[in-house]
Amino acid sequence: MLNLPNVPVKTDYFALGGGLDLETPPIVMKPGVLREGLNVECSVNGGYDRSGGYECFDGRTAPTAAVFEQLPATITGSWAWGNTVTGVTSGETATIVSSNATGFIITQSSGAFTSGENLQIAAATVAVCTATNYTGGNATALLGAQYQNLSADVYRALITAIPGSGNVLGVWMLGDVLYGFRNNAGGTACDIYKSSAAGWVQVTLYNEITFTAGAVAIPAEGATLTQGAVTATLKRVVLTTGTGTFASGNAAGRFIITNPAGGTGHFVAGAATLTGGVTCTLSGAETAITLAIGGRYEFANSNFGGATGSVRMYGCSGVNRAFEFDGTVYVPITTGMAADYPLHLWIHKKHLFLSFGSSVQHSGTTYPYLWAPVYGAGEISMGETVSAFDSQIGTAQGGALLIFTRNSAKMLYGNSSLDWQLVEVQEEAGAIPYTIQHLSQTTVLDDRGLTQFGQSQAYGNFESATISKNIRRWMIQQKSKAVASMICREKNQYRLFFSDGYALYVTFQGNKLMGMVPQLFPSPATCCCSQEWSTGSERMFFGDANGYVYELDSGTSFDGENIAWYANLSYSNKKSPGTLKRWRSALPEVAGTSYAEFTFGYSLDYGTTLKLQPDTLSGILSLSGVGVWDEFIWDEFTWDGVTLAPGRFSIGGTSENVSLMFSGNSDYIEPFSITGVVMQFTPRRRTR
Repeated sequence: MLNLPNVPVKTDYFALGGGLDLETPPIVMKPGVLREGLNVECSVNGGYDRSGGYECFDGRTAPTAAVFEQLPATITGSWAWGNTVTGVTSGETATIVSSNATGFIITQSSGAFTSGENLQIAAATVAVCTATNYTGGNATALLGAQYQNLSADVYRALITAIPGSGNVLGVWMLGDVLYGFRNNAGGTACDIYKSSAAGWVQVTLYNEITFTAGAVAIPAEGATLTQGAVTATLKRVVLTTGTGTFASGNAAGRFIITNPAGGTGHFVAGAATLTGGVTCTLSGAETAITLAIGGRYEFANSNFGGATGSVRMYGCSGVNRAFEFDGTVYVPITTGMAADYPLHLWIHKKHLFLSFGSSVQHSGTTYPYLWAPVYGAGEISMGETVSAFDSQIGTAQGGALLIFTRNSAKMLYGNSSLDWQLVEVQEEAGAIPYTIQHLSQTTVLDDRGLTQFGQSQAYGNFESATISKNIRRWMIQQKSKAVASMICREKNQYRLFFSDGYALYVTFQGNKLMGMVPQLFPSPATCCCSQEWSTGSERMFFGDANGYVYELDSGTSFDGENIAWYANLSYSNKKSPGTLKRWRSALPEVAGTSYAEFTFGYSLDYGTTLKLQPDTLSGILSLSGVGVWDEFIWDEFTWDGVTLAPGRFSIGGTSENVSLMFSGNSDYIEPFSITGVVMQFTPRRRTR
């Protein structure tokens, strides 16, 4: 009888991370890297997170804020999701989302129901209340997640698109309010809407009227402009000459005013007065401020100090004049260009920078309304169409402005038109519009892929480096579809969005690239923004082609649709290519704070059809920290009872290498992390 040697079982641990890699040869690819991945993201702390969802937004209660309750009752009649149930005695109401053996699951409850009262839907009794309603509903972790999701759908149904037609053309935040720009229903003008507790509310655009020979004093906002019997309320003074006072009598510019009232209902050329004894000469009738349709809006918030005294929004669209907006008063900015339709803007060293084709123009220092050279305004020629701006910090001159064209990048040093110096940075590295963002360094999409610009060892000089080499082929296919970008400060991510619904999440740890993974949204983005709320929390939004605005990293679904995700790891040969292994088990580390489930599988020898490939298995975890396991299928498991739950999967088969695969598809599961895997295997003979 032949005695076979007793080969010990080996144990190997590897951390997950590195993101998607489509270019490295499989035999040398690091374990933990993704050969395929979607709707997962690299964590700054290592591992992969199931990506967060998004949900529609208009200022009303967010779907994720929904609370479900148990309404104990004996149910005798029929009901449907979304029905309003009313207590006959108490008069309380709620929305039904589900039921169980002890009664209804409800949300939007107006108060406490009364035990013993009849419960009605549309005046028909369907149940008898057996106790007052209470939060939680005695749900298991799974049922709790499902009830929460059903309740969120009730609130979701109340949220609307920005009224109008076509794409959302721009979204931006100012003072904890989100503003959206969209063409009106008739496609004749662009309207501005702001979020509120009642949903989207249209912003009133006022009138502008030109004046000269302003004298006595700068009028106060809220003053009354009077010419004969015609009056209007002054909303903003836009000085284009005479920056400090009206006293010299040479002040000129524009007033932003409400609709005139009295007399003929319109102003005419001639003398006028304002409250406080201010005099001026009006150049003609007022003109209603309107926005042309279309375009693509860019924004920046700034406080220009002496010019405005508070943080305001500045923007441009390529089809209208640039503007200033404080949430109430919209002020068109006139630069004097014949075609005064800037496409890109930036605020740098108290100047408002605008691009007109290959021309970069900037306002006077601290005065965004003033565009005459005598006030410090100026022009810089770039030689080709400008595509983006970004300020740099820490140079010898105290900061510089990086100006991109489609095929080059230049750095503007200095502090004003008195000492600007334009220096070539890269002739072959440019930027695709709307893809520039700044984390620790400037990141843009170029023809070569994602490129970062950072300081070289020569202090004050800059160099670029392409960081998307591992997904080069994917980027070649997608680069022409890039439409928007943002940063996620909390996760230290650069996020790039494409017109076909794909996005790319790129994670950094400081200046170190942690990896990048594609996302796929049912609602392709047309524009986006990412800013901090006054509370310090970060809010991220994007608009779509149907007029809806969505908040990212919010909710458990893609606005009610399932999040389908997968993370297929590279083929690992356990540092012994050419040697067969008998696979025993895999124990992934899974971390989270709520119910989670996923499908586990594995592929042998590069997925060859010459070898029988295994079926997938399911893993279901409760990671709520309450010590409850709903279900498990592993032959053995350990759990620390808080948030980290390794679960052992038995795997089989003999092969040279193996790829572990994780996936899921649901609309009720919160994000969770897979951080590493412990594998057990037995080495066998060399391959022949």
